[in-house]
Amino acid sequence: MASILIVAGIVLIIVGAVMGNPEMSSDGWFDAQTSRYGCIFGGVAAIMIGAGLLFAAFAPSIHKMNIKTKKYIIDQNKEDLQDISTQNAEIVSPGVTKVTKAVKEGLEEKKFCKECGAKIDADAKFCPTCGKKQ
Repeated sequence: MASILIVAGIVLIIVGAVMGNPEMSSDGWFDAQTSRYGCIFGGVAAIMIGAGLLFAAFAPSIHKMNIKTKKYIIDQNKEDLQDISTQNAEIVSPGVTKVTKAVKEGLEEKKFCKECGAKIDADAKFCPTCGKKQ
């Protein structure tokens, strides 16, 4: 199937180049200006369709080469990638701890002691700091 697409693509590109050649109008191929532009447009269209067919024929091979290239790059740089991921984990860990602590503190219901102003649990009957009844 790919060989058919390749042949068709090459043929269309050649036909498009011949059709779109403005030099041919001087040989009497075209009688009117409109037909000259029509052939130039047809030639360009044939070239574009031919290029599309060639791309469709080679796309699977290009995709396989991309995958092999990516695997090769990853294999060659595996140690560096592991070092980077370890460093990122070490950098992110304190940030996660701080955010978790802040969220946890935000979810706990707190109030302030009427006497000393210390932060205490919302349901506390006595202040753990000064001992006064709330």
